[in-house]
Amino acid sequence: MPVQGKTLMYALALAAALAVGQPAAADRLLAYHFDVGHADMTLIQSGGCNVLIDAGRWDRNDVLGHLERVGVSQIHILIATHPHADHIGQMDQVIDRYAVGQLWATGWEHDSRTFERFLDAALEDDLSYYEVRAGGGVQCGDMAMRVIHPVDPLEGIHDGVAVRIEHEHATLLYTGDAEAAHEREMLARGENVEADVLHLGHHGSSTSTIPEFLSAVDPKMVIYSAGRDNRYGHPHDEVIERVKNHGAAVYGTAERGTIVIGADAAGIQVRVEHGAGGPENSISGDDCIDLNTASASQLLQLEGITPRLAGGLMSARQSQPFESTAEITRVQGIGQDQRDAILEHRGACVH
Repeated sequence: MPVQGKTLMYALALAAALAVGQPAAADRLLAYHFDVGHADMTLIQSGGCNVLIDAGRWDRNDVLGHLERVGVSQIHILIATHPHADHIGQMDQVIDRYAVGQLWATGWEHDSRTFERFLDAALEDDLSYYEVRAGGGVQCGDMAMRVIHPVDPLEGIHDGVAVRIEHEHATLLYTGDAEAAHEREMLARGENVEADVLHLGHHGSSTSTIPEFLSAVDPKMVIYSAGRDNRYGHPHDEVIERVKNHGAAVYGTAERGTIVIGADAAGIQVRVEHGAGGPENSISGDDCIDLNTASASQLLQLEGITPRLAGGLMSARQSQPFESTAEITRVQGIGQDQRDAILEHRGACVH
């Protein structure tokens, strides 16, 4: 059942929205998808603003260490997508350690000790607490943050906070453990869900990421947070296959550890903790990447190819197939020097 709190319901209007954080000289966006086992924890930074979405598992003690290693000194917006213990597991520690500007939650209660610790910490710290609903939003640093779910009345614990974060150089979408019914509700309300990067709902479970929702988001990259060899089998094969068929690059914390998305004027970049930087839906190292048939995720394995350039390559070949690899300079943004680097780094080819 919901608990009482202030409600954040005002429409997003950048000129009038609440400004949080201090402007920074650089306009770079960073999104850290931390490896916290079978749980969620994402830190998004830009323009001096720190947004933390969820805080790991109740049975581990790693969240503060992750934040310390990237130099966090305060949290401007702390989001508890919903009160399950694999999402708010160490949120009480975050509240105790850091100055928190705003706490966003749905207001749904849970009878777990983890939720009790979280609630006690929030009450003791007298945080600015908001029960967010679709239509609310703020400007935080360089990021326009819009809540796209839930709406009243809440129908269950997974009826959680979903937020779309728009930045000059990338748009990100986080839906917590939202399931198919919630995704359909967002679409039916006409919410803008389009995003460059989608964090898969419910750890990549088949209960989420229905085809029509994936199509509406139209992501270039997909991240899932899951524990290696978890007992739920997340992410489910059918979801990953659906994402691959859509042409998005897939990165998971179970295989890659912490995944960092960076975005600036040069495009969107990915850093991973384990393994090479290419996505998981990759081709074998001995195969060349056919410019006329490769998926977006395969094109992203080429040196210097960003999601924007991958889209440009796919558009160019649709209007006129490449007859040689040298023709990639037809794509705006790929000059001769970059063409040479691409061809030297990995076996691009044309069949």
